[in-house]
Amino acid sequence: MAIYKNRLRSSFKVTWEAQDEISGSVKISNIDDSFSGKITTLPYRKNRLRSIFNTKLPKREVEETSIIKDTYVTDLTPTLNNGALEILQVGVDKEGFKYRTLIKMEVPKEMQNKYILKAELILTSNEQTGFDNLEVSLPNSDWQEYSVVWLGQPSRQKVLFSTNLEKNTYTHSIDLTDIVKEQWVFSKGENFGIILKAEDESKQQLIN
Repeated sequence: MAIYKNRLRSSFKVTWEAQDEISGSVKISNIDDSFSGKITTLPYRKNRLRSIFNTKLPKREVEETSIIKDTYVTDLTPTLNNGALEILQVGVDKEGFKYRTLIKMEVPKEMQNKYILKAELILTSNEQTGFDNLEVSLPNSDWQEYSVVWLGQPSRQKVLFSTNLEKNTYTHSIDLTDIVKEQWVFSKGENFGIILKAEDESKQQLIN
């Protein structure tokens, strides 16, 4: 089955007999996320069976999780910690100095018993300049918000993807569904957060 343009499409195969109702279920994923109900058969015409599948959609909720810690490091001040500052910076400035942001999000235990449809990181910028090829990666070790510096920053364990931040808007959304589900929930891997940096650190562009 598939979901296309907000419309649920599926197939349900049965062998029809002279019964008013046929019990069954529709499994829509390899997770425990199935629809159960009954098919009610209707009078048929021209050798075609018509039926209605009665079911209830599972309840969907939107839950906001908190940022545990965030900071940025820069080779402009390679031994200075910026954890106490209220801004984050990513990119390369006019002098060629690099800026990388570290963010760690909380994944509540109760979410591990739910089927996660989507997980997004919402960022708010001070300008509307956008950003080309923002790289999202996983750190290889934990880090401390008020002590991590450029010379002691964690390395990138795995590059996840690169994305563009649109111009003419202050709010940006980064889709983290796969990493939240596969790394931090289902496999229960270590959550060291993510690293945000410019994919090409020879290109001058900086966003706050």
